Amino acid sequence: MRGCREVCGDWSNIAAVAVELPPSGVPSVTSPATAYNGSYTVSWTASDGAATYELQESANGGAWTLLQNTAARSLAINGKPAGSYGYRVRACNPVGCTGYSATATTGVVYPPAGAPSLSAPARVGPGSIGIGWNAIAGATRYTLQESANGAAWVTLFDGNATSYATPARGVGSYAYRVAACNGAGCSGWSGNGNVTVVGAPTLEPVISAPGLVNVTDYAFSWSTPANTEYFILQESANGAGWVTLLADGRTSVGLGRGNGSYGYRVQACNFVGCGPWSGIATVTVSLPPPVPTIYVANWLTTTTAPYRVSCDVGWYPTATATEYHLEPDTGGRRLYTGPKSYVASNTNAYCSARLRVRACNAGGCSDWSPIYTATRGVYEAN
Repeated sequence: MRGCREVCGDWSNIAAVAVELPPSGVPSVTSPATAYNGSYTVSWTASDGAATYELQESANGGAWTLLQNTAARSLAINGKPAGSYGYRVRACNPVGCTGYSATATTGVVYPPAGAPSLSAPARVGPGSIGIGWNAIAGATRYTLQESANGAAWVTLFDGNATSYATPARGVGSYAYRVAACNGAGCSGWSGNGNVTVVGAPTLEPVISAPGLVNVTDYAFSWSTPANTEYFILQESANGAGWVTLLADGRTSVGLGRGNGSYGYRVQACNFVGCGPWSGIATVTVSLPPPVPTIYVANWLTTTTAPYRVSCDVGWYPTATATEYHLEPDTGGRRLYTGPKSYVASNTNAYCSARLRVRACNAGGCSDWSPIYTATRGVYEAN
């Protein structure tokens, strides 16, 4: 600059002016869509003329807060709690700042906090085993493991379902556990679900029964093979067809039966099925016969020499008797033992003034009959 009127003076000293503008471009911010376990990095592009960058964060949709205001173009973040975080940045210099960038959002994910609760049947028959568990917040998949008969754990399933049907399993003991997982890792294991796979009983019961009884009431019992839950008891009366008497958990039974032969067999069963039938135990009921009654007794002798004697005794036969015992009323000697109901002899074999008889079979003997007094008479020899 110089001053002039008629004539201009010399130029002034030169003054220099620096012109500075705000940064020319809005930065572009980048952050991962998902960050596992709270560690990740936020970065952004450079803007011409920028001296610093202001990075702001919004946690779970809340207010924006300043995280960093430096010349750096990234920020490493650690230990963030689970949640959703938005980031925006602007470039600044002493003259001013650009507008904020578009928001970049990061979801912070941790392994599921709680283990599932596993459900499994305590006892099943051979075949597939159904396992189930509850859903856990934050889980994207579940890992199911099995230990067969105490062996090492083996992974059966890794997916997002909450139930699983195993392949067919045979008789044995199986343990199951499940963990809830996502990209950050897995929860702890659930408690074990223990399953026992049982088959039908493989052994037959052994019956302990009397072979012969002489009363109407009798009882018998049987053994209990492994895995038995109940028994089927059948009876065959006098060779007839088999009839079921009980189907429950008893291991003994009391019965009342009349004369006859009764076969019994037992089968051990559970919810899977039944084992083989036991051997047949036969109980014979042989009640002592009714008391017989003497209807005739004669004791004849000659009156002159040579002396001879003839005696005969008869009684009414009784049902089920197989033999009879004939004695004098005082006992002491047996006059007859055999199947006949009438005996006679030209000797003194059956002679007694007073007589009694009883009927017998395999079950025992009746009481003695009432005393019968023999008729004395003269023996007429021919």
